[in-house]
Amino acid sequence: MYLSYAMCIIFTRIYLATRDYVREQTAALLPLANDEEHLPSDDAPSISPKIIEHPDQLLLLIFASFIHIIGNIFTVIFSGDGRAYIVYSLSYSIAFPCYALYIYFDTHCTSVIQSKRILLPDTSWRKVITIALWTLSLTLLTIRLGFLIGSL
Repeated sequence: MYLSYAMCIIFTRIYLATRDYVREQTAALLPLANDEEHLPSDDAPSISPKIIEHPDQLLLLIFASFIHIIGNIFTVIFSGDGRAYIVYSLSYSIAFPCYALYIYFDTHCTSVIQSKRILLPDTSWRKVITIALWTLSLTLLTIRLGFLIGSL
């Protein structure tokens, strides 16, 4: 449960950091890291752009982690109900193919684009501790809610 919340928070931070960087750019495009890799020759048109648009495949990670959390929450809160395990299994059958699809997009995009276009957010120790406290609080809140509903 703890890691599920942490994944959702971290993937959201990565997406927001990348999106904010794109908004700061004048053309809302991310530059390539190494311009020498994609210099077009005179006789052949270049299939590799000098700039690319925002990597929307990061939304797959956020969606998959959110679905993963929903399945875990149903299992913790409604642990005595068989339908909770159906929701749990369904969430895993949706989340893990989304993770695999992200990896597919990420690895097969490298034949056209040689370097990654993801900006990692600031990882100062204060932010790491804040994320750890948020995930711990959300986990304990979910477990507490499970105890409350289970005692009814």
